[in-house]
Amino acid sequence: MSLRSCNNPAKGLFGRGGVLAVMMALLALPASVFASGGENVTLKFSSTDYIFLFVSLAFGVIALAIAFGIRGWVLKQSAGPESMQTVGQAIIDGATAYLRQQIRTMSIFVAIIFVLLTAMYWNTYGPTLAIGTAVCFLAGVAASYVAGAVGMGMAVRANMRTAFAALNSYGLSLQIAFRAGAVAGLITVGMGLLGATLIFLLFSGEAMKLLVGFGFGGSLAALFMRVGGGIYTKAADVGADLVGKVEAGIPEDDPRNPAVIADNVGDNVGDCAGMAADVFESYEVTLVAAIILGAATAAIFDTATWTKLVMFALMARGVGILASIIGIGFVKADDSEKDPDPLGPISKGYKASLGFAALATVVLGFFMMGGMQGTEIKTNLLKTSQQVMQPEVRLALEAQKRIAADKKVGSSYVSAAAINGDEELKKLIPDQMLRDQAVSAALNTPLDKLGEEVKLEGYTKLSFSDTKNPVLSYAVMPASDPNSPPPANQAPITFKEKYEKADLVVMKVEVIEPDMPKRTFFLGPDPRDKGEEQIKKAITDAENSKTGSKIELAGVYPVEFYSNHSGDVVAAVSGKPGDKFNPAALQSLTNFRIEYIKTSVADYKEHQKALEAGAAELTKKQQDLSKKFEAATKKQTDAEAKKDTAGVAAARKELAALQEEAMKLSPQTQAPMATAAQLAVVEHKVVEWWKFVACILFGIIMAFAFEKLTDHYVSMNKKPVQELGQIATTGPAPMIITGFASGLESSVASVVAIVVCLIAPVWIFNPAEYGGYLLSFYGIALVGLGLLTTTGYILAMDTFGPISDNAQGVYEMSGEGHDNAKGARAVQLLDAAGNTTKALTKGFAIATAVVAAVALFHAFVEAGKLSTVGMRLEVPEIFLGLLLGGAAPYLFSAFSINAVGRAAFQLINEVRRQFRNDPGIMAGTSKPDYAACVAIVTAAAQKELLGPGILAIASPIMVAFVFSIGKEPVLINGMPYNLVGAQALGGFLAGTILSGQLLAVLLANSGGMWDNAKKLIEDGLHGGKGTEAHKAAVVCDTVGDPFKDTAGPALNPLIKVMNLVALLVAPLVIQPMGDMVYAVVALLCAAAIAFAIHQSKKGSMSSEMQAAMDEQAAHDAKNA
Repeated sequence: MSLRSCNNPAKGLFGRGGVLAVMMALLALPASVFASGGENVTLKFSSTDYIFLFVSLAFGVIALAIAFGIRGWVLKQSAGPESMQTVGQAIIDGATAYLRQQIRTMSIFVAIIFVLLTAMYWNTYGPTLAIGTAVCFLAGVAASYVAGAVGMGMAVRANMRTAFAALNSYGLSLQIAFRAGAVAGLITVGMGLLGATLIFLLFSGEAMKLLVGFGFGGSLAALFMRVGGGIYTKAADVGADLVGKVEAGIPEDDPRNPAVIADNVGDNVGDCAGMAADVFESYEVTLVAAIILGAATAAIFDTATWTKLVMFALMARGVGILASIIGIGFVKADDSEKDPDPLGPISKGYKASLGFAALATVVLGFFMMGGMQGTEIKTNLLKTSQQVMQPEVRLALEAQKRIAADKKVGSSYVSAAAINGDEELKKLIPDQMLRDQAVSAALNTPLDKLGEEVKLEGYTKLSFSDTKNPVLSYAVMPASDPNSPPPANQAPITFKEKYEKADLVVMKVEVIEPDMPKRTFFLGPDPRDKGEEQIKKAITDAENSKTGSKIELAGVYPVEFYSNHSGDVVAAVSGKPGDKFNPAALQSLTNFRIEYIKTSVADYKEHQKALEAGAAELTKKQQDLSKKFEAATKKQTDAEAKKDTAGVAAARKELAALQEEAMKLSPQTQAPMATAAQLAVVEHKVVEWWKFVACILFGIIMAFAFEKLTDHYVSMNKKPVQELGQIATTGPAPMIITGFASGLESSVASVVAIVVCLIAPVWIFNPAEYGGYLLSFYGIALVGLGLLTTTGYILAMDTFGPISDNAQGVYEMSGEGHDNAKGARAVQLLDAAGNTTKALTKGFAIATAVVAAVALFHAFVEAGKLSTVGMRLEVPEIFLGLLLGGAAPYLFSAFSINAVGRAAFQLINEVRRQFRNDPGIMAGTSKPDYAACVAIVTAAAQKELLGPGILAIASPIMVAFVFSIGKEPVLINGMPYNLVGAQALGGFLAGTILSGQLLAVLLANSGGMWDNAKKLIEDGLHGGKGTEAHKAAVVCDTVGDPFKDTAGPALNPLIKVMNLVALLVAPLVIQPMGDMVYAVVALLCAAAIAFAIHQSKKGSMSSEMQAAMDEQAAHDAKNA
């Protein structure tokens, strides 16, 4: 059988038209389907914002254009002689068949989720936005698959070109392999940035919800490609190695091995397509997290500022694209080098990429985030007068405590006069009025209760261009003076009409009188021109009074409006950065009263009409009753005159009934009551531009840290791997124990590295200074952006691995150039370098998953209304959720590893069967049936996909709903919410993030150590290949294969999928639905998980072994 018969070539997938074209069309679908959905837009981008968006779009287009340009250059290189092309085509056919089959398998799953997403959000978001979220989910799935398909399509075409070029030019072969990998990298980053930017341009204010759907689609596709590709590649690898290398004793990539094509295909579907989809998902999710958390800062920034934070995330991604392109250009090698090392140019390119990214980020941050004077970013922190006075109250409480200690009495026995007379307190609070108020407040506030006063949370600055905000349509009276009562019968106007151009200000006035301390007052609010006119008149009057009094205007402060989701309004006196308001002086604003009616002008007028109609009806009834009173009174008078006792009693009874009826008369319609806006102070603090840049730079530092950690534990030149190689002569058991222990150690080291880098944003954006953790979490998201700043280059490094590995396979199987020692050496060097780059990039993927999950976790907390009640571990449901979340990655890994074992045994049995039934294979006189092996691992990989996918989606939903059963709702801003299920889900996510990260690093690094220890021995340690030490190392490598290439990498998308599912379901699960609904959803999810577990138990390694033994026994009996 020829190599070409492995499978029918699937030209449509990577060529013109076909599935790839359909995917690309699907990615563009939102533009044509929902471009008319402008009625849902709530955010108006400024002209500057649109410039940033179109620049971001241009960055994405540049990445795609250069990617396709490089692709054209690679394809122009010679594919070599027919023998090489035959091997390469067999790999192409196998990879194409696998990917097409996976798309078929996943399409049903995706269709179900599409319907569920639409149904979930139909009532919450409305039909257009619900369908839009579901379509963006499809676009995310499509984009992730396109990234994987294009990357793999380039890789399987580059391997034969790399192998052939190596026979003549080492430098050219390096460029072909790395630039082919760069195609996958640039396609990934280009599509990621393009997709997010298009969603912003098409959906504007609703983009936050749709971006979560887009990220969820990318994560789910990455999960399927990582799991399926990992099962395929490791089942093929294990099957090829155990029978080919260990049992048959033939070299790696020997054409006599029936599993060799499947093994080479596996390098592409696992390490290329799977990694591309995984990195695309990481790239997209970290961007989504940064955008969502940038938007969440609306609580402390105005719209223009938080929009700038969103634009900064997009621009930082654009800088990363340019950095990746520059780094790719640096990867070159000279054929004249005596001792060439491919890692040298790759490392040089990586450093150039990071260096440019760091420098460009500094420049971008300076110009975009307030580095120039007058463009500073300032926070808006709302405070009540009690909060403003808190520092002075604390000083008074400390003085009270100090006096009580001196007098040896209880604090309650210290008088106000004693505190006020404390000399140290006088120095700290020289203003008598402020000191009096601070002492008064201190006597009513225990020290341990300080800070528990009512805070103004959930308020954002009112934008008069936000047409969706109901506050703008509130009815107010159009009196020119906000402190004057409205004229009688005055028609109301809207809040927007009255205050949009009112330019209200508060004046700070200082009064200086002879022999008196200076006094400070705040006057207003008044329109600016009127207030300034009044102050000028007061200053002139004081100068003309001849009393020596003096009045000075010390400051003019605008009045800003803030509103919350309940429609409450705060009128805040806005200072400049660094201004400190005297709380006592603020009390002088006794006439500060801005009133509004919580209803629209039209509704108010309807109320007035109803009130007037009711008043007229009431008047008529009163007139009728008055006449009846007169008649009854006359009856009583006449009866008394006639001394008619019965008549008098009847008249009195009638009067009593009329009086009772009169008491019941009241207007049927009550007029809407006016509400006074709460007075507050808004303090501003400048957020220095360098702090945003520093967070991204910490992400770059994190990338270096993970590179160094991974290199230390898995590099053949470092102590852990060398120690493993040294003990190989003792057998596989000591190697497994030592490698596993080192893997455990590396997990702890990685957690420490992550904590150090993620704590940095909390220090940089101190919550005490910036009103909470909003900026801190945005900083964490920026760390994620920094970590993957050079995603295009990182993915080029990773894809370089399977390309160079396949090039080695093509070289060995084709038989070409085996007499070319220089060419053979070049292929070996590229293969060794590729193994290193693949190992290093795994660390990036793991770290990014954790950073993105931490950032998304805060978004989940906000969506689940948990910032109000928190998530205390002593709450049983939260602790139980934590336990379940910690267990989930272990069950997921069990699914993946068992799947590899079952598939590998099926392949092992097939390879043994071919060797047994056709002795000509080993003799080299007949060809193996490569297609049978490819078909086995393709089918096995697809069969095992659904279980992990179901677990990732159903388990967080089950936890949220099952812990909501029987719980009483709590009121937040007057609305009932069932928060216990969301709290338990928060614990679940925390457990998943921690155990998933630890387990992913353990599996990846321990497997990598065993793999490289085997390579050490193959390079000549302990006698090299074929020795007992080598066999022990092969066993360890076989154990580690599903660790490092299946279960470990698949945990990255698992963590992010679970967080995105939680983010999507949080707004729904907190709605009171009734225990029956909670129970039904929980049972359905539990049934789905039970089905996944049952499917994972179908067949086992023991059953496959028994089948092999039975077949061998039958063969032996037949030949006996």
